[in-house]
Amino acid sequence: MKDFKNYNILVIGDIMLDKYIFGNIDKISPEAPVPIFKKLNNKEKPGGAANVALNIKSLGSNPVLLSITGDDRDGNVLLRLLSENGIETYNILRDRKKMTTVKTRLMANGQHVLRIDEENTTTVNSKVERAIIEIFYEILEEKHIDAIIFQDYDKGLLSETLIWTIIEKATENNIFISVDPKFNNFFNYRNVDLFKPNLKEIEMALNRKIDTDMDKLTEAALELHSVLQYKNLFITLGDKGIFYSDGIDSRIFPTEHIDVVDVSGAGDVVLSVATIAYLEAMNTEEIAAISNKAGGLACEIMGVATITMNQLKNK
Repeated sequence: MKDFKNYNILVIGDIMLDKYIFGNIDKISPEAPVPIFKKLNNKEKPGGAANVALNIKSLGSNPVLLSITGDDRDGNVLLRLLSENGIETYNILRDRKKMTTVKTRLMANGQHVLRIDEENTTTVNSKVERAIIEIFYEILEEKHIDAIIFQDYDKGLLSETLIWTIIEKATENNIFISVDPKFNNFFNYRNVDLFKPNLKEIEMALNRKIDTDMDKLTEAALELHSVLQYKNLFITLGDKGIFYSDGIDSRIFPTEHIDVVDVSGAGDVVLSVATIAYLEAMNTEEIAAISNKAGGLACEIMGVATITMNQLKNK
């Protein structure tokens, strides 16, 4: 497998700060029947759409990150971490009415035992929305953008108006569009090139349990295609691999056996790799294979993962 070319990829979506507190649990509290967590050390990483940007960079392309963060200490930390990792931050707005989304995970004895979320998921107001759209237009004027990735975590950045405006402009300019959807905006991402939900998101969107057999997945894919008119659909199935459909043909691409350590951030990795693979004009089987490989590598790493070309080559 040769190296990918260097592409300019606009990543727009919810960024967050992922905190990890590592420790041990070896006794129960005398005050209440709860375990005592003895902290050993901690770590902070950019998460959400910021993790997609980090993966785009580690794969050899140039990410342009467009987002918002709170005007608070955690926002300062997040911007500093991005800068330290070579991600430009001048397209990230500071919103005083929003707090920086923070996910704090307690990891004890090699296991994920608790997650604490700090967030304000209210949709941004019209003033911030207009500012984001203006920055988006400026980016298109200043750079040749090869692809746009929507990384939606339902944290309030992506509104219906913002989504439709960006998709319309990207389509006019023949820019490849990839989407990792969440629940609130699921059916707003129409006519995109790559739509990549996971199975849980499909089930919530269609309001039913979906078995991972070919017939049921194909039925769900066709139902979605009738509304969304996507060009390519990837449904990530965890350790079962990836289901693919283009609205006509469907296939399941199984993954190799992996030892799952942590699934957080695996979707970010799959979307990053698949988007670049489409820009490379790889065929569907090759794209699914390399995406499965990347997702498997991410699941073998504790915390949100960043995958390199060398890792993909040597897997």
